[in-house]
Amino acid sequence: MTRFLSVCALALLAPALLADTIGYMANKNLQQENNVEITAWSWKQVDYTATIEKTDSKGDLKVEKVKKSVARKDVVTLTRSSEGGSMSESLFRALSELGNDPQAAIEALDVEAKTATSPLNKEEARFRIAGYFAANANRQSAKFAADKLREYLTAYKDGYFIGEAYTLLGRMQLLGRDNDGARATFKEMVRLGPPFDAKANQARGELELNLGKYEDALGAFRDAAKNAGADKALKAKADAYASWALYANKKVDEAKGIAEPITKDESINDEVSVDDEAALAIAYRVLGDCMLDSQSFERAYDAHMLAAYYAWWVGGTTEGYSLAQAYFAAKKLESTDEKFKDRAEKLRTALEAGYPSELKRVNDKLKG
Repeated sequence: MTRFLSVCALALLAPALLADTIGYMANKNLQQENNVEITAWSWKQVDYTATIEKTDSKGDLKVEKVKKSVARKDVVTLTRSSEGGSMSESLFRALSELGNDPQAAIEALDVEAKTATSPLNKEEARFRIAGYFAANANRQSAKFAADKLREYLTAYKDGYFIGEAYTLLGRMQLLGRDNDGARATFKEMVRLGPPFDAKANQARGELELNLGKYEDALGAFRDAAKNAGADKALKAKADAYASWALYANKKVDEAKGIAEPITKDESINDEVSVDDEAALAIAYRVLGDCMLDSQSFERAYDAHMLAAYYAWWVGGTTEGYSLAQAYFAAKKLESTDEKFKDRAEKLRTALEAGYPSELKRVNDKLKG
């Protein structure tokens, strides 16, 4: 998603640039080329013409046009300009008006998608229409946004934006509670290769987990871990969720055997994503529940407090659950140590304010 946002943001800044720009990874280094013109793009590669200035033997400045290509998977940022670049003025104006007059902008984008002479402008216009509706969707309008994204994917089966389109389509289907559609989308998405194959299986696993289909979830998470390749944080996230599926399926020892090593692995670190923190949020949650099952309440308290912290850090959905589980552990410990009585009271206050249903769940458990 970072690449998608970069492209969107830079596209709106295009008038400040002269011609197009492209940034890509080469030998683990970011290469940036300015003063280029994007001539073709697809999910496989981006073709462009670079303008190179050279001084000949006489000292005269010569301008040379060089055709180049870069693999799509290596592209980090791509900016198309309407001033000396490949973006049409009409497309730029339509994109610029999306925030001020969305209806007029969408109408202009639709015209561009149907009549533009440049294949690049036609494709981008179609994708930006779909992206706009997805960005502004709610549960009621999610199906409409999903339909627009599917229109793009049908028209551009090897399009430059298909990675972002599949990602958004899955989100829209989940938002609209079209679980079968989302499941099919995630299975289709695997064909895109790294890192989309791992992320698609991860998303499918989380869907199945939420539906209580623990064996299906486990299979998807194991596929995600396998597809993660050298990305240790992404693999750790998939493994952590696999431990959750195992625990939910009452395979406590197996779950603990996966979750606990993740919480101790200091090599899981990702500076460009929150996959490492997401992995820890789930691994500590599973470990905390395993500790509760064995009545190791102090270890359970520590694990769930850490799980809640990491869930809060990544904006996850499990913070309230882990705070409530930590509260349960603290209540079990308050007769043994005064500090846990104080901690339980603070957690109760936090749960009342933010997660009353979780507080009720645990209080019912404590009573029963």
